[in-house]
Amino acid sequence: MEILQPVLPAQVARRIRGMVRVRDAVRRCLCSQLNGTPDEDVVAARQQLNQTYDGFVARFGPLSERANTSAFRGDPDLPLLLSLELYDPETGRAAKAAIFRERTIQKQRPIAHAGTPPEALLVTLNERGCVDLDYLAQLLHRRPAEFLPELKGAIYLNPQTNRWETEDDYLSGNVRAKLSAAEAAALVDEQFAGNVVALKAVQPTDLSATEIDARLGSTWIPAEDIQLFATQVLNEEGISVSHAPQLGLWVVRGG
Repeated sequence: MEILQPVLPAQVARRIRGMVRVRDAVRRCLCSQLNGTPDEDVVAARQQLNQTYDGFVARFGPLSERANTSAFRGDPDLPLLLSLELYDPETGRAAKAAIFRERTIQKQRPIAHAGTPPEALLVTLNERGCVDLDYLAQLLHRRPAEFLPELKGAIYLNPQTNRWETEDDYLSGNVRAKLSAAEAAALVDEQFAGNVVALKAVQPTDLSATEIDARLGSTWIPAEDIQLFATQVLNEEGISVSHAPQLGLWVVRGG
């Protein structure tokens, strides 16, 4: 059975081909800014974008005109094309966006120096995503022993992992377990005494029995407890309860 493909009107097909050329030109322009391309090549890509866009507009009008958007409807790159224009639907005129005149993606310039430890910490977190003492030392041109006192309270050495962590990371999560680990570490090394003080300050308040809502199916309740509960409530023997946490599945079998 032959499947007939819809035939586009010739003018619509020409609009689509023209918009595809503009799309390809803007992609090249953006890639030239992202890939560390020499400035002269960035300028050449921008000039090519201007020429391609001007040629399309001279023939079919602004990209944002209804006839053009209708022809390209459904294409995921239509928003990219529309972002090239500042379109006024009342006058039907479009002004070119900044990408036709200048860089819209600036080169990332590596930071080689930071004035203070807090500033260096922000740079390190932005560049490395974690507390990197070697990188901090490189930015400050100082040894860790010299600047660590100035970061007291902002970063903590985790005795469980032996890694430095930010205040937000270290003083969150299972702070009860972290406190136990810090107290044990402080008995051996007094540098962890500050960890103990900070962790004690963020310990959650213990809930009373009446404040705990224990519902059947709660994943924190052991399956054995639910099995015992069912046995006592139903006064039946041979009841078994199992839980598959990976599937979120509870299985209850009667006697």
